[in-house]
Amino acid sequence: MSKLGLNVDSLQIQEIEDATGYITNLGRPHAAAVAALARIAEAQRDQEANAAEQEAVVAQQLAERWPEIVEAGAKAFGNVDHMVVLNGAQGVEEMLAKALTLGGAGPGLAKALLNGETPSKTTESEIIPEAPELRE
Repeated sequence: MSKLGLNVDSLQIQEIEDATGYITNLGRPHAAAVAALARIAEAQRDQEANAAEQEAVVAQQLAERWPEIVEAGAKAFGNVDHMVVLNGAQGVEEMLAKALTLGGAGPGLAKALLNGETPSKTTESEIIPEAPELRE
């Protein structure tokens, strides 16, 4: 074309005919890979949404049953005659948290309460381990 004095600035192809389907089939592996990645991403998003929803349900149930959980945790201190707490409310909070979580009692207690069960009676020795410095 340049011998004729024509310069092509742009070229637009409007249609290609391919009787064997070769050009169409060239893109199929890529299209299949993209579709597979999209399905995987969607499944992961659904899984994350389900996990977040389950956590929210558990948090809601704990919030609704929190007074019962605190009451059950406070029973660990039922036989204590004198207690010295150094950090005020924070110290009481820390002691209650320890009473709920020592030996895994907290998760079991919370699970029992969430399932509508009455927590089993726990003896003081199950909540507070036998240690000479803790007993007086």
